[in-house]
Amino acid sequence: GFEGIDGLNYDVIGVESDGAVSVDGAGTVSTGPGGSDTITLRVSAADGASQHETLEWSVRLTPEHRNSPSQTVSVNARVLYRGQLSSVSAESQELEFDQPRSRTDQFTTEAQVSFQNGGDLELDVVDVGARVEGAGLSARVTDAPDTVDGLSTGSATIDLVADSDVDEGTYPVEFSVRGQDAESGSNDGTETVTRELTVRQFPSLEVERETISFGDVPPANRRTVGTDLS
Repeated sequence: GFEGIDGLNYDVIGVESDGAVSVDGAGTVSTGPGGSDTITLRVSAADGASQHETLEWSVRLTPEHRNSPSQTVSVNARVLYRGQLSSVSAESQELEFDQPRSRTDQFTTEAQVSFQNGGDLELDVVDVGARVEGAGLSARVTDAPDTVDGLSTGSATIDLVADSDVDEGTYPVEFSVRGQDAESGSNDGTETVTRELTVRQFPSLEVERETISFGDVPPANRRTVGTDLS
């Protein structure tokens, strides 16, 4: 315009119960004729705002100079949730003792644990763990991601290990995942799920000698050779 601006007044038109908008720097705006200055609009979402909800306002800006015309700015924002651990899932596992105890002292089976980031922003995977109840049983994490993208699912690999002298039966296994929002570092807590590890044993036969040679056997003669079985 032909005159400068020395301060702005603003009014927010419309009420959003799930958010708020404010204007910073309106009172200190100062321009000469044809000049420009900057104000900052800030939008915040309430804790109870729904994920992906659209918030809308109109902001009317009026120079403090008497009889100056107003301008209206439309403001909208979409609510995004921070990274948050929403669920952890895993399947029960079976571990078969399918080799003689003399050949191995441990048996291993692999479990997959899935966990979902229900937020829109990236989730840091702080820790993945597993615990098996029972003597001679253990678990170790062999692979796990550092992060999970928004609205995505991550997966970790866990070895469940049993000593060869573990009794046949069913044992509880607890899988746990701890995550935090990657941007704010806010700890989202730990989610756990309990499943079962079923140990099954099968009879196995070991022969002392895999090859038995009788040598020459004349007609009408009988020869015997013994071998140990276990």
